[in-house]
Amino acid sequence: MTQDRQEILRLLKYGRGEEVRALVEERKRQNYPNEFVPFMDQMIREHKVSRKNVAVRSGLSQDYVYKLLRGDKHTDERDYILAMCFAIGMNLAQTQHALSSYGMPLLSEGDIRSHIIILAIEDGAGIDELNQMLEKANYPLLKTSPDMPSAAISSTAPSPKSIEPGPARKSREFEEIDSFTEGHRNDGNAPFDYDYQGWIKVRDEEGNVYQVEAVYQSEACSFIVFTEEQRKAAEQLMELRAQKEKEFYEAHKDVLDRLENAGIPDKPNQEMLDYFDAFLEMNSSIPVADMLERYETLEEAAQSEFFPLFLELEKRTDKKVLEVMKKLDDTREYGMRVGNAWHGKEGPKIYIEAFNDEQPERREYYQIVEYQDGKTRYTCTHESCFMQLEMGQDLYEVYFGEKREPEYFIDTDKNEFKGEQFRYRVIFNRLKMIMHDYVMKNGGFFQLDMNRIREEKVELLVEEGVQQNLMDHEEEAVRFFKEAIQVLESLGAPKRKLPSYLCTCFKIAMTLDHMGNPEAQNWWNRMVSLKDKALKLEGKDLGIAASCIVEAVMRDYRKSRWRDSDEKQAKKDIEEALYLIEHYQAASDDWITQFEVRSGHAFMIEEDDLEESLREYRRALTIARNHHLDQVPQCAEAVSVVYNNYAWVLWNKCGSEEAILHYGRAVDLLESYLFSGIVERETVLKQLKHMGSALNNIYIATSRPSESKRLKERLAENGVTLDEPER
Repeated sequence: MTQDRQEILRLLKYGRGEEVRALVEERKRQNYPNEFVPFMDQMIREHKVSRKNVAVRSGLSQDYVYKLLRGDKHTDERDYILAMCFAIGMNLAQTQHALSSYGMPLLSEGDIRSHIIILAIEDGAGIDELNQMLEKANYPLLKTSPDMPSAAISSTAPSPKSIEPGPARKSREFEEIDSFTEGHRNDGNAPFDYDYQGWIKVRDEEGNVYQVEAVYQSEACSFIVFTEEQRKAAEQLMELRAQKEKEFYEAHKDVLDRLENAGIPDKPNQEMLDYFDAFLEMNSSIPVADMLERYETLEEAAQSEFFPLFLELEKRTDKKVLEVMKKLDDTREYGMRVGNAWHGKEGPKIYIEAFNDEQPERREYYQIVEYQDGKTRYTCTHESCFMQLEMGQDLYEVYFGEKREPEYFIDTDKNEFKGEQFRYRVIFNRLKMIMHDYVMKNGGFFQLDMNRIREEKVELLVEEGVQQNLMDHEEEAVRFFKEAIQVLESLGAPKRKLPSYLCTCFKIAMTLDHMGNPEAQNWWNRMVSLKDKALKLEGKDLGIAASCIVEAVMRDYRKSRWRDSDEKQAKKDIEEALYLIEHYQAASDDWITQFEVRSGHAFMIEEDDLEESLREYRRALTIARNHHLDQVPQCAEAVSVVYNNYAWVLWNKCGSEEAILHYGRAVDLLESYLFSGIVERETVLKQLKHMGSALNNIYIATSRPSESKRLKERLAENGVTLDEPER
């Protein structure tokens, strides 16, 4: 593994993402010479330090430093080169490059002294601070003169058992009994939202058992040693803490609920202060576990005889970091991820990726990216690209290596999929809603037009509700429609967005009606109460709003028509609906509504104005023929009924044999429905018997026995027996 990769792994475990980004930028700028002298010249210029200061800070003689930097003299002492690197202020990658260009062994984490030097460089320590670390760990100080002892150099990483201790170090042999490493998420998907930990259980020559632990968190790290008795006691304390916390939360449930509902205030109130005081008191009542040794940094742990085991945990957790990173580079394990980032020229963006885990064999990853300028990109690939969106290409390559641009089998700026590809539209709609929820809760790197987000969410919620209705998931449909109403109300509806508000109310009312839920009446009433406001709108908005009002009025008409005592109200309702469609151009494209209003009005005025009734029937049937309403399941039966009603009036009110034509059309339609599934078969047979009998009566009354016979035989083939006319 390269030294850069080692440094990145360390930063990942400590959660220092900004330092990784700085390293990436530095790598992009680097174009270092491979020869030692020009490289050191470049370092001196970049770090703005004089050769004289290099000599003073390193502790080497000025003449000797000058000769080394000119290449006039050669040394076999690696410490001399390291001393100059410390004096210049070079980072780890630059120090390793200096050693490499001079032909010296690189610093290696497997060698304890080298490892301490690496830690000192990473922490920006000087030579004096480095020597303090080495002295604590009982290793030779950094050699800066011929009088000081030289240190043995190991450029490889031996196993913990074979690590050679410093001169004065006494060591025990440890036998490994058990071990464990893990990396787990805190609250996000990014690499720096992970903690890593590991432990090794060992036994010494005398049979004593110890547990050596290392925990890496973004805030802090710890390196701990327990005896077996201390470990068991610590586990008991953890169980006690869990029990006490459970009891505490149960006792303060009411306070927690109030705080959650009210949100966190700018200034803590007394109830909050009391709650936190009680929590701290509960926490402090639990004793801290005893430990044999505890260190906060690896360099501190270098003084411990268990240090080789800490180094081994370093290696094992490094492997765990790489395992976690491989999983992070695929949304498959998460199902869905949302994030936002700002990468150079691309600017700020918000994105979501989901894996099609219902059909994993398709290997489909769906992405939506929304940019600051409002542009949206809908894509679909056969490999995850979330982490590239999260990190940007440069940083991604540091973690995962170079990766080619994924092949997009969907790449568009509009979610307009139709036909067989309609499923993509449904998926992207659902993802967009989740992404909008994320933005509204968490924000992003740029200020979005929240009203636009809410308006788009209304459209997505309504479309999802329609899809749920098509799948006969009516309760789910109502839930989506009602959520759309809530978002509309946050936009100021019904004062604003009235057409959308009425349309959504209509969808809720219709769905609840179909479910037989009496709550539907409340939604119809809500629509009717907004009639005056709706009719003050203009243009397209007026047409949409008036259409909804017409539907609400027609619903009242249907209820009234079938109760004899409400005939007067039924007439009033149908006249109001007729007035609306004629004066407000409502439902100009909704031919089903126009057909129902015209035919309903014709029926209600048969006794009062026969000529107008006949005209209305003709208008209704013209609409039905022109727009093929006889093939629309929701009104197919009604078309045959209107033919029947019109024929009844022609024969019974006008004595016109033209009724035969319209009864015949009604019977023809019903026969075509018998096997088409447009209308239920039982309903068709019942209507055929009724309308066929009416047509047969006219045949008999007008002396057409052959037509009567043919009609009976024809309907008998379908199991329909006609009623005989009264004598």
